[in-house]
Amino acid sequence: RGIRLPNYVFVWITGKPDFVVHIMVAVSKQFFGWLFGLGSGVKIVEPAEVVQQYKDMAKEILEQ
Repeated sequence: RGIRLPNYVFVWITGKPDFVVHIMVAVSKQFFGWLFGLGSGVKIVEPAEVVQQYKDMAKEILEQ
């Protein structure tokens, strides 16, 4: 039984257990919080400004 995904979600299997997901999202603190909850196995690869925002948020949290 497969998972039904919306037509704007694209998944590429790159090798066990890795995969790439391409999705349009509203970038927000809630989005970054969701990613933090998934742990270190998640990586934003583009756009570069979102990668930097994620790093900045992580740094801000660590400096508290």
